[in-house]
Amino acid sequence: MSIVWAVFVSLVVVLGASTAARAGGHASHVPADVDVFMTLREARLEDWTFLSGLAGSGAEATAAWEELGAVLGLEKREAFEALAGRRASVAVRGAWARSAEWVVLLTLEEASAERFRRAFKARPRKIVAGRPVLALEGGEYLAAVMRHEDAVVLALARSGFGDASLFEAVCADGGARLSETEAGCGLEELRGARYAAVVRLPWEQGWLAAGTKALGPETLVRVVGRLSEACEGGVSIEPRAWSEAFDGALFAAVERTGSLVELQRKEGADGTLALIAPLLEALMPAGGGGAALVIREDAEAGLAIGAALTAASPVERAAELDAAASRTLGRLGQAMGQGAWEHDFLGLFPRATRRASFPNGFEIAWAYAGAPEAGGGVGWLAASTSDDLLGALHRSATRQASERFPEVDEALGERGEWRSVGAARPAALLRVLRGQGAEPPAAMGGLARVELVEWTLRDFPGGRLEGEVLMRRAEAGESARESARESARPRRRE
Repeated sequence: MSIVWAVFVSLVVVLGASTAARAGGHASHVPADVDVFMTLREARLEDWTFLSGLAGSGAEATAAWEELGAVLGLEKREAFEALAGRRASVAVRGAWARSAEWVVLLTLEEASAERFRRAFKARPRKIVAGRPVLALEGGEYLAAVMRHEDAVVLALARSGFGDASLFEAVCADGGARLSETEAGCGLEELRGARYAAVVRLPWEQGWLAAGTKALGPETLVRVVGRLSEACEGGVSIEPRAWSEAFDGALFAAVERTGSLVELQRKEGADGTLALIAPLLEALMPAGGGGAALVIREDAEAGLAIGAALTAASPVERAAELDAAASRTLGRLGQAMGQGAWEHDFLGLFPRATRRASFPNGFEIAWAYAGAPEAGGGVGWLAASTSDDLLGALHRSATRQASERFPEVDEALGERGEWRSVGAARPAALLRVLRGQGAEPPAAMGGLARVELVEWTLRDFPGGRLEGEVLMRRAEAGESARESARESARPRRRE
């Protein structure tokens, strides 16, 4: 692997791992149609090391900086400060397609840029928009130098993306820039952040920007964004209703959604909701609803997984919808090898909780519960691989559907509505997986460095989204033990 490619990958991986710089600077060089833009400002080598490890590539990133330092005649820390210490960014176009284009942007002092050009024997390649483009590593990489205030910005990319490449769009001075878009303005809201990112969501669903001022034992990330579809009407989620199901979970989240059926249609026939689309249409024909997912440690199975869906349903159609749900579940059960379906309740007593068993310990329950609003109803569906977890989801979904909570939550205030609330314990989840003999992908090894992640997101009128993410690092001793175990684990020979 060439040194340029090693550092290039290191930049992409580390910036991709930091889900959290002012929109000026590099955002003003990037075209408006990029899907992902990530930037680090005044980063420290220690932060880089942590983020590299979090992304599962700590050793590779460290080796890349050591090699690069040797080529530049600098120590590892000096090489990092010279190339990435001021500002380093990655822009991606086509992120949701099979052939994404990447460009790395580095803000350097003139002396550092000249040292880089000499060390890698940069040669003239072509002219783009009046700007010389240089070839590195035998033409495998392209580089261009742009002036910005008292420094220069070095753009790097792999060659071969064609005439309309992202790299050439960066080199050109004309055209709309990311800093001029609404998403760029979202980055501007995070101007105090040293680590930041903005992402355009697939299916034209909107954008999200996230940023943090510092990385430490506990890191707080601020999130802003706008979604094209506001979750208006339907069911409002209430995190307090789900406390029993979430207690002690390795992963737990509840989210307010738009129409689940419409989301499946957007994803297409191969979408993740395709298998249960008929069930959603039968049980939850109305608009927005809520979705919860819980993963717990289980004494027998190792892991117990459960999910629940809630949605507004016309109360006068409860019997009809319940009968349709029974028929749909019967077809699903037969497809799973269940055989004859023995749980057709014929729509009788639709507000009673239904329960049925599928092969491999899969349990499911559903019901229609009364809603606080006059004339309304809420249908809910819960499924789990554990009877205990199913019971907890059952009770939580019933509370969500039938209880009225105070209109103003002290944590939320009088503004907005909950969009997504959840928590995860990555290091504990990794330990459970390994305890069951499962070997997670190498990229997941960095999860051992994170003890806890908590997040809250709120909806505001017009699709505005605001929230926070808290990340707590695992204790240094535990991280060191996990790293030692990872190093001692036998590697497969190629």
